[in-house]
Amino acid sequence: MLLMFGASVPLWVSQDFSLTDLGQTLWSYSGILLSTTLSTVVFFLYFEILLQPPKPASWPLWKKAGVYVQYFAYPIVGLVLSVLPALEAHTRLLFGRYLEYRVTEKV
Repeated sequence: MLLMFGASVPLWVSQDFSLTDLGQTLWSYSGILLSTTLSTVVFFLYFEILLQPPKPASWPLWKKAGVYVQYFAYPIVGLVLSVLPALEAHTRLLFGRYLEYRVTEKV
């Protein structure tokens, strides 16, 4: 998430930085890094397809395709299930709104 959106933050915050050489090429550097990470995902997806056993013949086409589509859902699932809760927890800490637990009395 930081790699995707973080490269544009310095350009928005500082007009002076956006006029420097590094500010002008920051998008190129982040694009190279994102392309490299995407190529590794495609690389591992290819070998995963080679190593998997054949799908059952009784499976419909949509189910066979769904096995491969799930690899592209990993970043979205990772964002929703790990990054957003962590961001919410850090925001709670920032504003001092701690989670409180109320222990009930045992009878």
